[in-house]
Amino acid sequence: MKNIFTLITLSLLSISTAQAQLYNVLSANEDSLFVLDASANIVQKIGITETNSNPIQGYNGMAKNPSNSTIYVVVKSTPRYLATFNEAANTITKVADLSDKVSGIAFNTQGILYGITGDGATSPSTLYTVNTTTGQLIQVADLSGVPGDDGETIGFNSTDNLMYRLAGGQYLYKINPLNGTQTLVTDTLQNAGISGHALYFNGTNFISMTNYMCTMTSAGVQTNCNVLPEDFKGIVERTIVGITPIDHTTVQVYPNPTSTQITIERTEGSSELYVITDHSGKTLKQGTLGSLKTSIDVSDLSSGMYFVTVGNGITKLMID
Repeated sequence: MKNIFTLITLSLLSISTAQAQLYNVLSANEDSLFVLDASANIVQKIGITETNSNPIQGYNGMAKNPSNSTIYVVVKSTPRYLATFNEAANTITKVADLSDKVSGIAFNTQGILYGITGDGATSPSTLYTVNTTTGQLIQVADLSGVPGDDGETIGFNSTDNLMYRLAGGQYLYKINPLNGTQTLVTDTLQNAGISGHALYFNGTNFISMTNYMCTMTSAGVQTNCNVLPEDFKGIVERTIVGITPIDHTTVQVYPNPTSTQITIERTEGSSELYVITDHSGKTLKQGTLGSLKTSIDVSDLSSGMYFVTVGNGITKLMID
């Protein structure tokens, strides 16, 4: 029997939510910052610009230097480049080009930046130190030759001083950055999806991001897993709490769940464009809402969870 999901919509932030921990995450596919709560709900979407108009095609990593709180990001471009992120101004500033396709970054407690390359790199699954001034990559270890899947990301555990690696699929490894040796932690990660997207250590546990956002122990035990509406490639805790939440109340999607069609009901003045994506972020349907109530055929979609986006509002949709 297929699972039945009730309608889940994103609401305005309450005072208590605003005081809870929020996270900055970056999209792999656009020049935007998303603010997520601990349940993976998007509470704000912010456009990001590069101070010297360098191109942004998306992002492949984000990490905060514990020595000075500077946030660094890997920007998808040709070639990829390292940049700093100004959380208050919502801008990035290019530092330097990277010589290979870095897919994840993390700082250790001494402020040394590490990067790992993904499957599309010239030297895939390789751990480097990254010079935060010049972008120079210095190899630490070749981590290939062990089981994994599409995608790579790393996160540093400040309690055991080891680097942890989501190697795609269900695989989690830990790495001694002093000698580059790696050890399999688990090959049974739940909700792993097809790739490792982002990994962040909050002082106690990791926040892992694949197709789901989970709390994860260093032993690979996952809890509080919530499906993500986009392909996010980086996560750090948000320090700015005074944000303007997205108003998601202007759009309703029903019936939900459904197997044949949905009606999107919007208010006057809201966006006329809609997009339906799957859990990997792939666009399956898109178009223009011709009226305030528009019916859309979804009978060709397989059973599962989808996302309906109208403007900045995102609704989780279940096809049964």
